[in-house]
Amino acid sequence: MASKSKDADKREPDFRPLEVWQAVESGEVSDLADIAAIYDEQRAGCPVSWTDPGHGEGYWTVLAHKDVTEVVRDPQRFSSAVPKYGDPLIPIEIDPPLHTQYRALLSRLINPSKMKVFEADIRDYAGGLLDEALAAPEPDLLSVTSTIPLRVFCLLLGTPDDEEWRRIKEMTEDLHNRRIPTFSTDPEHIAAREAASVPRVEYCKKRIAHRRAEPGDDLATDILAGQIDGRDVTDDEALRILSLLYLAGHRTTANSMAGIVVELARNPEIFQRLQAEPEKIPAAVEELLRVETVLHIMPRYCTQDTTLGGQQIRAGEQVYPAFGAANLDSTAIRDAATIDIDRKPNRHMAFGLGVHVCAGAPLARLQLRVFIEELLARLESMELCGTVTREKWPRFGPTQLPLKVRLKS
Repeated sequence: MASKSKDADKREPDFRPLEVWQAVESGEVSDLADIAAIYDEQRAGCPVSWTDPGHGEGYWTVLAHKDVTEVVRDPQRFSSAVPKYGDPLIPIEIDPPLHTQYRALLSRLINPSKMKVFEADIRDYAGGLLDEALAAPEPDLLSVTSTIPLRVFCLLLGTPDDEEWRRIKEMTEDLHNRRIPTFSTDPEHIAAREAASVPRVEYCKKRIAHRRAEPGDDLATDILAGQIDGRDVTDDEALRILSLLYLAGHRTTANSMAGIVVELARNPEIFQRLQAEPEKIPAAVEELLRVETVLHIMPRYCTQDTTLGGQQIRAGEQVYPAFGAANLDSTAIRDAATIDIDRKPNRHMAFGLGVHVCAGAPLARLQLRVFIEELLARLESMELCGTVTREKWPRFGPTQLPLKVRLKS
């Protein structure tokens, strides 16, 4: 990636997400309308804003729905080849045309019909974990929402036993607890992310070697049996695919589950309606994903001098399309700060958009639907009984979720 122009050093930041998000992280600002208002005010003044994160290079934050759409639909101008953990992760850090073949492979392996076979297992996991959590005087649903996707993910990869998923949970939590800036280009942060990823990479290497020697009926085996450009997938390609899956294959779903709990607790009328009309749950999942977008930005870099949202952007500068802001853009989405489970169409960007839309979306949607069904089957009502706090920008997952629940008799 080319370095940022010297002129960029003189720019005054228009958008200070770290400052704004401190209020969200602490729970000082938590209402959907307040969060939407933060984005609306910034968007009205400067929809494409220069941002100084205070570490590493600055970047352009893209806040308007139309501008975000332009960025993610044009990978030639706005490349996703921005490695954050060493070698590019496949397919998220690979551009077309090669990306197209990797993505086609994953789309064949992770699709709604193939994922449907896991529904009974997901229901068993969700039901058992909920029964245990709801029996406690102070139910900890964050432990439930963090565990269900991890266990499902391990089942998908052919490692369903307790020892394996607990080991992966420890690796994930270790990386998260180090609080290394997710997208920083500062060399120290890049080195820190690579170092923190060593256990995950080594684990994936062992998994690949095991499945090369003993193929099974799981996604790891299917990836190794895949074809790219008429040839077999190499061990290096499989490593970079599995590394991405282990890095992102469960945490985003876990945060989405927790965010959905927040909104159902905060909006009893939606909770009650879904109990009365369970057929509305799939549509509710889409709407709740829109307002609870768990990763608000994803990095791109500009491949050529261009104009976006009235700003001159130079080749080599970073551009961060803000999916969380686009999903709350009142100029593009009717009543964007209102939760409407009847919203049609609902073209939200919680899973991204364009060629890099999340390959794991079918599995995430299945888990979220089943989780809501199992939750509603057990509860008469639930409400927040304290402050909901959030992760640090650009993530949005709840870190504290105090609840008061009333079980069905």
